[in-house]
Amino acid sequence: MDIYDRLDVRKIVNAQGNVTRIGGSIMSSDVLEAMAEASRHFVSIEDLNRRIGERIAGLLKVEAAMVCSGAAGGLAISAAACMAGSDIERIEQLPDTEGMRDEFIVQRLHESSYNQSVRVAGGRLVDVGGKGGASEGEIREAFGPNTAGFLYNLLPRPGVWETGVSLERVAVIAHGFGVPVIVDASAILPPLGNLIDVPATGADLVTFSGGKALEGPQGTGILCGRRDLIAAAALNTNPNQSIGRSMKVGKEEMVGLLTAIEAYFERDHEADQRRWRSICEYVAGRLGGIPGLNAEARYWDARGLTAVWLEVDESVLGMSRAEFSANVRAGDPPVHLWDAYGDLCVVPNTLKDGEERIVADGLLQAVTKAAEPVS
Repeated sequence: MDIYDRLDVRKIVNAQGNVTRIGGSIMSSDVLEAMAEASRHFVSIEDLNRRIGERIAGLLKVEAAMVCSGAAGGLAISAAACMAGSDIERIEQLPDTEGMRDEFIVQRLHESSYNQSVRVAGGRLVDVGGKGGASEGEIREAFGPNTAGFLYNLLPRPGVWETGVSLERVAVIAHGFGVPVIVDASAILPPLGNLIDVPATGADLVTFSGGKALEGPQGTGILCGRRDLIAAAALNTNPNQSIGRSMKVGKEEMVGLLTAIEAYFERDHEADQRRWRSICEYVAGRLGGIPGLNAEARYWDARGLTAVWLEVDESVLGMSRAEFSANVRAGDPPVHLWDAYGDLCVVPNTLKDGEERIVADGLLQAVTKAAEPVS
């Protein structure tokens, strides 16, 4: 019995992808060993984060970087840095923003529950445009004397990549007003190139999740960008008594994240893509010919990988998409699918070897439930 068995917590087959709700990712033995090594000594947390930040900055080709408490924590201390800077009195005043610029412009297209992190620091969000995006004129008109920053979300959902004003243009516009741009790039890995390409757009602060595709400790993230703003963000977080004090990242997690990032740069990403496509083709093949359920393996631009797209015809299958997904999740073992923004998918990058068979079996079992007579 492992720890989950002893706690009576069911283990999940993760075909949903790197999501926090079910554990983010699984760390490699190298990451775990590095964390164990880091646990055996005391060091200055500030010195450690500074040195690790230098290593990360070199890999990402940015001025500066640091470890933060997930991408959400990165957004909070980014907002704090834009409002309070390195002014200790202002840092200690947050989340009270009296006397500070505290407005953050965001395209309505980029509405997200994660934007709450900006509010946690005391910031106020100013939405511009409509659900289809904003025009450059609308964005320019939103800037005012209280604008502290522009928040840009690169969320992996339909439309965000193709609509609205681009990040590059937003950076040009915002910098014309002397305003920094914060980017939530939490879940846009793979591909590897995004780690370098997104900061290179001209964004001032970019935050990535450390516990998703990077396969580092789930409570970690990368915050990178302008040197002065990274220095301010560091003052606004642990171990200082500031808005980010509760967003603590331990020495073990910092070392674990660095180890994971270094491994990600050395990884054979083409081999990963081949494996994921093979998994998807197998699952789609197992589901072929089922009336009311269409399964197709195709590339998912927003996620940077191949997935199995599932389309449910309720009138033929006898259950709705939501019911089908719930039946898969209620199986033994439970299989979790990606089911958001109107998409229902099998995401392969979080599946262990051999689990594609369990996923296919679970999907087929869910189909048979639709045919079972109601007692």
